[in-house]
Amino acid sequence: MTIVAIELVRVRLPLRRSLVSAHGTESVREVVLVRVVDADGAEGWGECSALEAPTYTGEYTDGAWAVLRDYLAPGRLANEGSGPIPRGVVGHPMAEAALSTAQLDLSLRSGGLSMVATLAAMVGTRTGAGGGLHWTAVLGVPVDPASDVTAREADAAVAAGADAFKLKIRPSAGCEAAVAALIDAFPDHPVAVDANGSFWNERGQLPALAAMLASSGSARPDRPGTAPRRYVEQPLPADDLLGHADLARLLAVPIALDESIDGAGTLATAAHLDAGDLINLKPARVGGISAALDLFADEERQPAAFLGGMLETGVGRATALAVGVALGLDATDLGPSDWYFDDDITEPIELGADGLMHPPAGPGIGVTPRADRLAEVAVDRLLIRP
Repeated sequence: MTIVAIELVRVRLPLRRSLVSAHGTESVREVVLVRVVDADGAEGWGECSALEAPTYTGEYTDGAWAVLRDYLAPGRLANEGSGPIPRGVVGHPMAEAALSTAQLDLSLRSGGLSMVATLAAMVGTRTGAGGGLHWTAVLGVPVDPASDVTAREADAAVAAGADAFKLKIRPSAGCEAAVAALIDAFPDHPVAVDANGSFWNERGQLPALAAMLASSGSARPDRPGTAPRRYVEQPLPADDLLGHADLARLLAVPIALDESIDGAGTLATAAHLDAGDLINLKPARVGGISAALDLFADEERQPAAFLGGMLETGVGRATALAVGVALGLDATDLGPSDWYFDDDITEPIELGADGLMHPPAGPGIGVTPRADRLAEVAVDRLLIRP
């Protein structure tokens, strides 16, 4: 496979509902798509999941565009259009993931192979392409605990097929009341919370919150052998693994680590410290598909995990779902396309008849951007050649 051109496409899609978290509010999703083209004109696609501002991690859309334009894409093309992406760029795992995914998508499409089946064969999972993931709907921080916005969004999520909730939280006087209200309104649904590192100076609130979560969804216990769906996610800043280890001993539910886990090294450190019993696996955040699989390479120390989401378009969602299913994960934050967008850039990804999220069938990642929709939402395009 010889790549002769790489196109960067920046798109902006309005979200159907804003998502408020401790690090900001997302109302529009702006991402960079990467298209690689071989000598025969065949193409593959990848998505950079970085947010528009560097509030979640240090990566952000403008930075990803620049590093792909100035370093990753030229370096890949200079390598005679074949072989791995040259190393040397530090701190841009989501940009690297977009390019490496596009390469893999092209390679698999050329051979008529699906990504999920190929990855399942690589890791030897029994689930493979026939598996699916239960959907946990992510709800934004309740701006006004007295408002019924959260309850209305939760109702809509249940109607759309969600069977658990994750509520974004930040330190506030009404935080516990908002969590309690959600648990009371939906007694059959497990509830988790995601603090995005914001409780560094308010960790005393967390034991009471965790105690409430432990009793949520009592009529729907965790399935044997699956990752817990009641947890406190990333309560402290990413680099405070010692703090997470201390806090983990005080909480009635597991700590799930998200921003803290950027690769196998931090995962091993967190495990050694007992800093978190669970990880939110976002393949793009750890550097792409190969890096995500590497986290599960040690059969004796495979982490408990669920598949996270970054408000992806169909390109990124299809890729992440393929990884999650291939690894045999049970649950995901990634819902159907119409939960996020009135019109995705690919054919919509929907819940299956079994109520589970499945990666699209077909060669490669199983979807490609629709040319008409891409023309509507693209705000910048750049074709790079050797």
